[in-house]
Amino acid sequence: MNDTHTDEEKTEQAIRYLMPSAGGDDQHVQWLADWREARNTAETTLEDSPEDQAVAEALHDRSVRLATTPALSPAGLVAQIEWFKEDLGGYVLGNASPAHDLIFETLVESVVNLRD
Repeated sequence: MNDTHTDEEKTEQAIRYLMPSAGGDDQHVQWLADWREARNTAETTLEDSPEDQAVAEALHDRSVRLATTPALSPAGLVAQIEWFKEDLGGYVLGNASPAHDLIFETLVESVVNLRD
């Protein structure tokens, strides 16, 4: 993968590559897209507004689905890895070491390699 791309672009590139092997029932890629959309909307909504509550519910719903539903395809697994990195990575790992950031990219590349 090209190092000039952002992490999100690299992940999207991996997902597109892996999609032909995705099972028809694996919704993780769409859940990740929905979660990102809700996250981005949350950044612009007024706190405690009705829209804020709806966005918070959407974020929670997609997070629970991504966290508790086993992936059925390599693309679904990459979506789960990306969600974990974006939502919990800094909090859980603390990013105390450069290796903490690299593990996510390595996991995605590993999934791609397993398909090859």
